[in-house]
Amino acid sequence: MQPRTRHARATAPFDLSIDSLTHDGRGVGRYKGRAVFVNQAVPGDTVTARVVKQKASLWEAELDRILVPSPQRQEPGCPRYGVCGGCSLQHLAHDGQLAAHTDVVLGQLKRFAGLEPDSLAEPLKSPVWGYRHRARLAVRWVNRKLLMGFRAASSNTIIPVDACPVLAPELAAMLPALEATLKAATDPRAISHIELAAGDDCQGILLRHIHPLSAQEQARWQALANEYHAHLWFQPNEPQPLVCAYAPDGQESLTYRLPEFTLKLRFLPVDFIQVNPFINRQMVSQAVDWLALSPTDTVLDLFCGLGNFTLPLARKAGRVVGVEGVESLVAKGRDNARLNGMDNAIFSRADLSEDITHQAWSQTNYDACLLDPPRTGAREVLEKLADRLPGRVLYVSCNPATLARDAGILKQSGYRLARLSVMDMFPQTVHVETMALFLRD
Repeated sequence: MQPRTRHARATAPFDLSIDSLTHDGRGVGRYKGRAVFVNQAVPGDTVTARVVKQKASLWEAELDRILVPSPQRQEPGCPRYGVCGGCSLQHLAHDGQLAAHTDVVLGQLKRFAGLEPDSLAEPLKSPVWGYRHRARLAVRWVNRKLLMGFRAASSNTIIPVDACPVLAPELAAMLPALEATLKAATDPRAISHIELAAGDDCQGILLRHIHPLSAQEQARWQALANEYHAHLWFQPNEPQPLVCAYAPDGQESLTYRLPEFTLKLRFLPVDFIQVNPFINRQMVSQAVDWLALSPTDTVLDLFCGLGNFTLPLARKAGRVVGVEGVESLVAKGRDNARLNGMDNAIFSRADLSEDITHQAWSQTNYDACLLDPPRTGAREVLEKLADRLPGRVLYVSCNPATLARDAGILKQSGYRLARLSVMDMFPQTVHVETMALFLRD
């Protein structure tokens, strides 16, 4: 049964002390024994709040006035903050963000899995600004006015942007030129989205278009790509293949490096990679360290993508089997193994939400396993393989709720939560990346 919800009658604001944050970044206080969730409030604030929705166990409220600001409160660093849906914690100091993320992860694990880590590692920290190396810009024309930007929070409304402080500087620098090129188009409604990506050596621009682009239009975009030393791809809507129109280095892919492992990985703007390369490098290094591999170990890497963990693991282990459901990423993984001269990283395609017990790789004995699933988690594969998995399982999660659920499955199979680390993959937002090491004695 769904909890009873009703909109609150108009009431006078009331004073409230904020003690913690919810998983979605709202401040939490208690009023007359009831939890009250307040938008834009942070732990340590004393505020007046106005109820906007009542549920059986809690009230939802809007911030009316800040009476005593928290020491953790700060001025947001973006003029579009509160309107653009990309960030929601810029009013909270960075250390406060990390503490809140840690509290959310620990709370979910304890509440839903009955687990606490034997050891809580220090968070992996990122630069606060300029960390995001990927972005998707929506493009619309409304009443002959161009809107190029990001979606508003919980809305399809487009918030125009010509600057973005969390975007990598080399990508942010292109925003005014992208807007000017769109405005000069002879068919202004041809392009629906622009994907931006930054590799270690070049940037990338992907134009999704719903009408064919004339030779003149293509030449205009190629001139922009040349000016910014950026690759340029056209895509006539998904899932049609990309067409590389310009490549300053002669390669049709972007690349990023993992210097500690002497690795270079190729990717396209449509491929999944981590948006924050500063954290990704630390994360990969920590994963390899925590698994404590030997040259004779065989490792299983589930949801392996294009080899972000697979290849570094293969630098330390005897053999690594990477399994991924997207065929194009499996092909990229194999290409990246060849690019780096590695023959001990094997890539296999399998839908990990289906029954995989008949697959040959699932019947092999492994010394360690790494999982890096999407937000939906890894329940299906864990329910089928948990009793067959090795004694060391490293779980990388972008969703505390599904991490807690899946941790409960591992607990039932005899695992304990040995180590836990929160990773600052998405500063200024409520999103949190976590690494958890499970051991079975």
